[in-house]
Amino acid sequence: MTGEALQNRWLCGQNDRRAASGPFFGRPERRARPISPSQRLFSRIARVIRRLLLIALLVSSSVPALAEDPLDEVSGTEAWTPPPRRRAEGSTRYSELQRRMMFEAEREEALEYSWDRPDFIRRRRDMPTPATLAGKHPPQSRPSNSKAPAPSPTRPEPVPAVAKDPLAAAPSADEPPSAPPWGPDPAEAALPPWPSEEEARGPLISGRLFTHLFAPFTKQPFQDSIRQLSASLWLSGKASIGEIASARFTLTGDAFQARVGSSEHFRARIREAYFLFAKSGLELRVGQQVLPWGNADGYNPTDFLGARDYTFLASDDELRRLGSLTAQASWTPDSGSSPFTLSLSWTPIAPRSRPLIPSSALPAGLIELEAASPAAKLSESALTIRASYLGAGWDAALVGFHGYSHLPELALDSVGPEGTSITKEFNRLDAIGAEASFSYDKWIFRFEGAWRATANPDGTNPLVEPSGLDAVVGIERPIGEHVRVHGQMLWRYYPSFQGPETVSAGDPMEAEIQRGLASANALLHNYQDQSLPASTLRLTFETADSELELSALAFVNWVGLDFLVRPSLLYRFAETGTVAVGIDYYGGPKDRPFGALHEYRSLFVETKWVF
Repeated sequence: MTGEALQNRWLCGQNDRRAASGPFFGRPERRARPISPSQRLFSRIARVIRRLLLIALLVSSSVPALAEDPLDEVSGTEAWTPPPRRRAEGSTRYSELQRRMMFEAEREEALEYSWDRPDFIRRRRDMPTPATLAGKHPPQSRPSNSKAPAPSPTRPEPVPAVAKDPLAAAPSADEPPSAPPWGPDPAEAALPPWPSEEEARGPLISGRLFTHLFAPFTKQPFQDSIRQLSASLWLSGKASIGEIASARFTLTGDAFQARVGSSEHFRARIREAYFLFAKSGLELRVGQQVLPWGNADGYNPTDFLGARDYTFLASDDELRRLGSLTAQASWTPDSGSSPFTLSLSWTPIAPRSRPLIPSSALPAGLIELEAASPAAKLSESALTIRASYLGAGWDAALVGFHGYSHLPELALDSVGPEGTSITKEFNRLDAIGAEASFSYDKWIFRFEGAWRATANPDGTNPLVEPSGLDAVVGIERPIGEHVRVHGQMLWRYYPSFQGPETVSAGDPMEAEIQRGLASANALLHNYQDQSLPASTLRLTFETADSELELSALAFVNWVGLDFLVRPSLLYRFAETGTVAVGIDYYGGPKDRPFGALHEYRSLFVETKWVF
């Protein structure tokens, strides 16, 4: 007899019994008829839905009984608890089908959980206990040379229930920290030794790898001459020397297939190499180091020691920075806990930047000579003092500088039958500056400014930048969760100013050359007018998973209306790897700073890998 016949026979028997019991259960004169295939399908669907609802109800009712670890409520960290398999095995509440479905779900969860097992054990081992939360004992890590016997290969038992307030039962200060309440874990025996304090500080050797491709921004960018094709490798190392001293270094190597303004194919440099001594709020750094100062975005009037190689094309200005031999001493009162810090820096050899000089900036027929090497003399050194204060939601600093400008100025060397030779001079610079920032709600306000006293205090020599004021005011704010806006207003003002047309000399040819050099210096140093306002605007959008970042930078000089626009798209293909694509577009009149760089309009592709 088939299953359908048996089911029809059972339904008929049910109706017979209902008819015998009276009209309350059914009409005695009606007989059950065989069910149709559609009715059978609806019945099976309803039966499956009832089973799913029952299983969901049982699982949801058993969840509170599984979270019995007191650390879940105290620390707010998700803790692992053995799954309810054994409870299901010994229970009669669940049918065999329900138990099989629960066991299958537990097996899939265990497979996913096993991938992060070692990392979980490390985090679980150092999770704060009720005693540490009460301030009694610091978190204890398993020592690297622990000889404790390996835990038994048994499954950890469920965490026993505790009092509602676990802090009330915290041990006293005389008692050692108790063992973790979740018991030994069999997977912990397979872990490598726990790292020591020195190993936890990070790797002794780390590195960064960069690649840069800058192609002309034309209709056929990769068929014209490539601006720059390079690969750079940075290796950084650190080592502790006793308890108060350490040594750090960063070595860089660049390989060029093509480059602007040079024919070299490889170069190696020592970016940083210094000794650090620190004790009781005193810190001393001696050696080659990079000292970036200023809090503004991309333009820092107080960055007096920030020499850069502007012939190296890169969207990240940090890659252009050059180190300098410097001795810096810093003092923070109260053994380093005070918000006040006083720093004193001495640079025996002033750093020198390498400017990017467009071909249209120089008069025709000039022979450019290299600048003389700086002399290691006390009178030629640079001295900087900086006092900073870090408050609650705000910070401020005062800076004083006595030294030389790291940007060169063109000067006439000689005029002869073989041609006119020019050289680069680094003139004396004395400056005092200030910087400050504070936050209010989601707003961040920044200020940075400096008064620069140059070798042309009265402004009568157009070949040298006159003394003047340089200031930046910026505002930054996030919009929503993924967008950030940063705007700045820049202003440069020279009280005493004379233009290049005022240059005069006894020889008319020499006077013409001097006026050409004065115009070139004014163009390169951006002092073509007495008052120079400018603005910057940066928009950044980042996805929720931080894999994509879209940004756009605009820099506009309002006198002359020359500008720089840099849109870019960055993709994080790995935790430590990124690739960026963007455009550097220079526009405006060709006799203005950004307009003169029109020949360097580029489409760039950059990659970065940290290891």
